[in-house]
Amino acid sequence: MTTETRAGRDWHGMAYAVAFVGVGVIALASSGDFSPLGAVFPRTIATALIVFSLGYIAQNLFRPPGKLPRGDEGSWARRALLVAVMLGWIAALPWLGFLVAGGLGFFGMILVGNYDAWSPRRVVIYAITSIAIIGGFYGLFAVALNVPLPEASLF
Repeated sequence: MTTETRAGRDWHGMAYAVAFVGVGVIALASSGDFSPLGAVFPRTIATALIVFSLGYIAQNLFRPPGKLPRGDEGSWARRALLVAVMLGWIAALPWLGFLVAGGLGFFGMILVGNYDAWSPRRVVIYAITSIAIIGGFYGLFAVALNVPLPEASLF
């Protein structure tokens, strides 16, 4: 990130925070049909999303305007690819199941999001971390919370 600054408030960030409050409210309303255990995770995340978004808005409105870091513009192609990978991940869930689609989605996100040079050590760390995260979520949802996850229809 560059050290340049700009003055004022983060109006773009607050606009996104308002959108996230809306997403949180929709998620809370949509979780009404879930089982009591199945609703714990989405309700917790939706509530946290609303609380932190409102906190961000309040922080920006009530603090004195000051200098904000000017962020690196980044790559729009990477951003578009990341969205495409996530949409592909969601679309693949019914056909490939949670575990396979999760693995492919993680792999795609790592390929798109990695800025650093690839090394054997990095590949091993990414593989172990991905397996742990996907397996952890599978265990949390399927075993602990008894949430039905998509099963593969292709095999």
